[in-house]
Amino acid sequence: MRIDELFQIANVEMAGPLPWRMKPIPDNCSGVSGVYVIARAGNEPVPTVDWDAPLRQRWIENEEIIYIGRATNLRRRILQFYRHKLGDKSPHKGGEDLLRLTCPLQVYWGVTSNFKAVEHQMIEAFKSRAHEMMPFANRVRGTKPVVS
Repeated sequence: MRIDELFQIANVEMAGPLPWRMKPIPDNCSGVSGVYVIARAGNEPVPTVDWDAPLRQRWIENEEIIYIGRATNLRRRILQFYRHKLGDKSPHKGGEDLLRLTCPLQVYWGVTSNFKAVEHQMIEAFKSRAHEMMPFANRVRGTKPVVS
């Protein structure tokens, strides 16, 4: 699935990409809620030699989308992800398996107040195109939107 297509399906304007961990997303995303996608940059092969069986089973060959997330404060949440160390419980345990990757990554984001529902919609759209598999670093599906 293409990244721009994922944002189009969710009807959210896509921003980015920025190189992962090299540059924080802009200051105007501080205090703003939204969704973000972490993707492979380029088509470099991803070494899986040291991965255990569950990790190898979750890897989708030739897929660029690695993680779909949400945040009440986009800038702060992505900075927490940048600081996270593999195996730690915080500040961002959710997608830590992407820290096992050695290939270049990039981050895309979109501002939305309905971030929980949009994240859920994006993950479901991804799954529908990926034989019901989640993005590699997502361990659980996004929260189902509340129907009023």
